[in-house]
Amino acid sequence: MLSKKKNINNINVLLSVLLPLAILIFFSSTSIIYSINFISKNEILSNLSSFLIASFVWLLFYNKLREIIDIKLLNLITCLFLTKTIINFLYIYYFQLNLFDYGSSNDYEITAAGDSGLAHVSILKFISEAPNLIGKLFHNVNYYNNKGTLIVYSLIYESFGNFPTNTIPWDSLVVAIYSLIFYFISAFINNNQKNNLIPVAIFILPAFFFTPLLYRDIYIVLFLSLSLFIVFNNNENTKFYLKFLFLIILSLILFFFRKFYFILPIIFFTIYQFFYNIKLRKLIILIVAIFISFLIFYTLQNSELIFVNSTETSLQLGSINPDPLLRIIQYAQLIIIHGERVGGDFVTILENQNFFIKIFLRFCFFLISPFPWIQNIDNPNIIYSFFISLQIFFSFIIYLNLFSLLKSKKLNKNYLLIVIYFFIICLLATFGALQFTHYYIMAGLPILSLTLANIQLTDIKRYSVYSFTLAITLHVLYFVAKKFLI
Repeated sequence: MLSKKKNINNINVLLSVLLPLAILIFFSSTSIIYSINFISKNEILSNLSSFLIASFVWLLFYNKLREIIDIKLLNLITCLFLTKTIINFLYIYYFQLNLFDYGSSNDYEITAAGDSGLAHVSILKFISEAPNLIGKLFHNVNYYNNKGTLIVYSLIYESFGNFPTNTIPWDSLVVAIYSLIFYFISAFINNNQKNNLIPVAIFILPAFFFTPLLYRDIYIVLFLSLSLFIVFNNNENTKFYLKFLFLIILSLILFFFRKFYFILPIIFFTIYQFFYNIKLRKLIILIVAIFISFLIFYTLQNSELIFVNSTETSLQLGSINPDPLLRIIQYAQLIIIHGERVGGDFVTILENQNFFIKIFLRFCFFLISPFPWIQNIDNPNIIYSFFISLQIFFSFIIYLNLFSLLKSKKLNKNYLLIVIYFFIICLLATFGALQFTHYYIMAGLPILSLTLANIQLTDIKRYSVYSFTLAITLHVLYFVAKKFLI
């Protein structure tokens, strides 16, 4: 339960997130560990140094948070931090490297390791092109579409050595931090009531507990959790303009991790103010109405330039100089209307439907991602794929609990806001994602997990049975559809 003696404010939480970053900047800029060749060039010693420093940072958090949070919860999160780190190390060294036929994680490349390999190669190139922090922030990157990933992981590489596995302890640290941020948020939305289930449930979500190397989504969840904390924290000492400023900063950061998520912090804040700030409600309606009207007018005026396919767009860019807004709208319509979604034969059938049916099917598909929950047995990521498939059972439990809240009319305003936020992330994935992958929806699941605040053990047992039954049924339908439609 949150202590009455200590106030958790936005600045404290933001500073707590900046602490690990500051430590990484210190080690990367001074090369205290990296300059010791027998450590930074030796994968085991390099991993050990990374783990020890990440653990030290967690101990700093532990020592400070024990004044605020139940010590049993902190001990449990500590055990989960260590377990996640060890499991991910074991998976890489005793399974994946052998299947990839790699002698070291430094051998990762795109042919076998896919996205992890591409990220690793890009990070090494990024370090060679931008060796200092200022250079990293302003360096133009045209070979990797998520600059935030390159910046964060390059700091870890430059601190301990150029091994992707050095990021494992820091990924675990990030999950531990945002799980506790969600703990504070759960208190804000549930009348400050004690609930130790939320951080544990969020920590053990399979999509984030067992992850591939160089996995950016945990950082996306971290910044979304910070956004929600700022939105729901009604500390009287927090000024309105400071909240807005912090959210603008978080929006800019999210832009470098997943571009279309940059609007989420401001949308979260605007919707919250609409619900709770009567004085601002009319102003919000007016501003939104003006914005939509302007957008419609601008789109109609430039319809011949906007509603085109990718080939026509390329020809236009060669003959005219479009303003930034025209580029954004043009890009959005290309993704929404003309963008080809990939994900196998089954996805191709879905994409051949009427536009509105297609949008509905996409939305449903993302809700039950990852689906289907099977992989080829010779896939080097088969263990990861199997583990991640467990995510849907957790997701169904969350959905069933949410349905129960709706049915019993216990869905208060705060819970409704959480559902709306999750729905917005689903819509962004439905309209903006070009791949049918669970990554685009997973960032919203820790947020939706906040609705589990009042779930009982008997409910969990009952929902687990329903979840398993539903999953089996969907799989049977999938195999039947695949047999007769593909």
